[in-house]
Amino acid sequence: MASNCMRFFFFNLYLTPMKTKNTILFLFLLFPVAFLFSQEQEEQKKDNFYWGVKAGFNYGSFGAKDIYSGQKSGLEESDVYASIFAEYKLNKEFSLQTELGYSATAELLYWEFPVLLKYTFEEKFQVGLGPKISYISNNYFYGGVELITRWGISLQGTAQYNISKHWLLETSYTYGLNKQLNDYTLGFENGKWRAFRLGFGYKF
Repeated sequence: MASNCMRFFFFNLYLTPMKTKNTILFLFLLFPVAFLFSQEQEEQKKDNFYWGVKAGFNYGSFGAKDIYSGQKSGLEESDVYASIFAEYKLNKEFSLQTELGYSATAELLYWEFPVLLKYTFEEKFQVGLGPKISYISNNYFYGGVELITRWGISLQGTAQYNISKHWLLETSYTYGLNKQLNDYTLGFENGKWRAFRLGFGYKF
């Protein structure tokens, strides 16, 4: 069947005027080139996108004001964090990373969603900066009054070292922009979240 179709194609091509014949031949030869190019583009898209998981140590604090003296006060805590992330390369140097993370302290549970613009230099090193939205998922009351502002916005800076094709080491710092915690049992209010992190990640 295939051989009959090929004979039919070339027989009709022989009877076709030269100008039209050249056009048909060009398109016929162009098809496999276009197909290979599209396959290459698909491979490049796969190479430009990856996702993975991260986990590590979280040291956080609430920079606040003492309700009695007006001096600087706050709360410091350390715990763990974990996240799933996706990264897309915009070009050789820049990439865009989104992440869904979970962070816990002794009293508060955070869901976090940062969006970072990252810059790659010397292949293995990356730095990034961008906004982060966070949500406190647990309740925190004192005398029937809720002490937290559930939604928070902050800036996050990160540095990453790619140990291998799959493994990475990262550190990051989060600077809270809005007031999220009042703790009258500890005597402070208007606490803004700060966090330093150190952890590992795995890229699939």
